Amino acid sequence: MRRLSEVLRETYGEKVYKLSLSSGCTCPNRDGTLGFGGCTFCSEGGSGDFAAGLAPIDEQLEEAKARIRKKTDAKRFIAYFQSYTNTYGDLDRLEALYTETLRHDEIEILSLGNPGHDFVRKLNLYADAGVREYWIVDPMSEKVYVFPLEKHSTRAVEYSFQDTVPAGICQDFGIDFSEIEPLLG
Repeated sequence: MRRLSEVLRETYGEKVYKLSLSSGCTCPNRDGTLGFGGCTFCSEGGSGDFAAGLAPIDEQLEEAKARIRKKTDAKRFIAYFQSYTNTYGDLDRLEALYTETLRHDEIEILSLGNPGHDFVRKLNLYADAGVREYWIVDPMSEKVYVFPLEKHSTRAVEYSFQDTVPAGICQDFGIDFSEIEPLLG
């Protein structure tokens, strides 16, 4: 069974590390649009407890890279916008922010965290669109939720960060989360 680290290393020629960043957004469950106080998916920091802060993106990237480079000589990264709802904001501002992030040559992947959106809206959209399998990796609970949508089920198979999670739609492929857990938060 292949691991995510192997696929990323094969694709990019070296190990790829996650940088936790903040888009500076809030959430409709915090600002009164839908509710107050947040939801069950987020901590007080909006699940962004490990994000680099609210500095300009260039500063966040440098701070997050410096933190990782204390342990390794990392050269390639996943820009993970973690805190609150990173799609809940002015579209032009978010587009500019994410475009600026991708201008950095060492950023290979852009990832936006949005737990409430992932567990409800995206799940239903993917199921309706015929997506065969959908994974949610939740660093706060240290759980991986795999939704076998090709079996017409929206009930997740739950794994911990100590498990190797098999990909139901890819033979001989799985991700050993115990190997990548230090990168998830």
